[in-house]
Amino acid sequence: MRLLKGEKYKNEVDFIKRTIDEHKIVIFGIPWHTDTRIVKLWLDMKNAKYWAIEIDLLDNEVQLRDMFYRCSGGHTLLPYVFINGIYVGSRYEILELDLKEELAKMLAEPYKAD
Repeated sequence: MRLLKGEKYKNEVDFIKRTIDEHKIVIFGIPWHTDTRIVKLWLDMKNAKYWAIEIDLLDNEVQLRDMFYRCSGGHTLLPYVFINGIYVGSRYEILELDLKEELAKMLAEPYKAD
């Protein structure tokens, strides 16, 4: 996916913010990355619909990773997963949420964009 600059988004940061705001579950990752694939498979098993963004194909990937680093409290692991507009972590955090049965609650919550 290549972000086209135009009328809909001012820049990639705006694209990311609006994507998180408009979709219940957003995964920012790299398709061949093992942890990204695991998170997608895990959510598929939960029948959760998600929006996946391939950050390696976006312009300014380095600046975007820096932005994710800051908004995630210093996490560097891919993928960056947002549920209900909130950063929840990467593979390890998703699996932990599921073990604690908190993931099911988050997925069941209505989202403003739905």
